[in-house]
Amino acid sequence: MNYKTPSTNEAQRELRWLVERAHSHGIRLLYELIGFPTHAFSTLAEANAVTEEADIPLVLDTFHLAVSQTNPEEVAKLSAEAIGLVHLSDALTKAKTPEELRDEDRVLPGEGGLPLTDFLRVILCTGYRGPVSVEVFHPRYKERDPAVVAQEAYHRAKEVLQTSGWPV
Repeated sequence: MNYKTPSTNEAQRELRWLVERAHSHGIRLLYELIGFPTHAFSTLAEANAVTEEADIPLVLDTFHLAVSQTNPEEVAKLSAEAIGLVHLSDALTKAKTPEELRDEDRVLPGEGGLPLTDFLRVILCTGYRGPVSVEVFHPRYKERDPAVVAQEAYHRAKEVLQTSGWPV
């Protein structure tokens, strides 16, 4: 099956349709920037262009911001209303370029080498004060007690957020 990336106008039209349907059911949509180059709208500028017109807030994921090589100053240009959720995840970056990172490299905040505080500081500067969730995919967490991993994720996220100046 060949997938053709839609144009910005096509994507905006489809997203407006989805927003209308979602709102009729009391659901608010968010759009996550997926920074892998094989995904449609894989840069912050592209994702923002698609969602801004449809009035859909972005999910800013620290991993995907890093993979897409988003400059923190680009994030600082967003309004707080343009952000609906922040996914906080780090990645094992040793001997890997951003293009080589995969979901399986994602670890708890502070365990990897992504510039988390740089991204979190600029997100905070936009005025965003909404939810932040930890998102990891490294296989090692499947072997551990989920309650212990959740507790560790909470403490690590709190530490990184505080270091970045977030009111925790």
